[in-house]
Amino acid sequence: MSVSKRINRRSCLFNLLIILIVVLLLSSVFMSVINVSAADIKEARKRAEEMLLPMEGVAGVSHREDPPRIIVYLEDEKYKDKIPNEILGFKIEIVVIGKVKSFDNASPDRAEACPNIHIF
Repeated sequence: MSVSKRINRRSCLFNLLIILIVVLLLSSVFMSVINVSAADIKEARKRAEEMLLPMEGVAGVSHREDPPRIIVYLEDEKYKDKIPNEILGFKIEIVVIGKVKSFDNASPDRAEACPNIHIF
């Protein structure tokens, strides 16, 4: 084998090795980003509940897993500035739902307001 063929072959193997290393590194980074365990998002939700539910204007907290986020329900848009952008690395999605009111069990209007809901 000539010297130039050996150098060319070494160069190709070196380039292939570099490409393989880069692909492996990128795939491991990508997998760590998308492979969020359910326990992680649930722990972040629990932390969000502890932090946010005592605050004025926060009506509720939930989460979703795909894409993973914490969802914060607010009574009014004016409370948006009090909510952080993320908790434990998870983005927060804000949903304004208005003031939450509970129905009084003794209320005669209850059955009329929700005809399809039956509480036993």
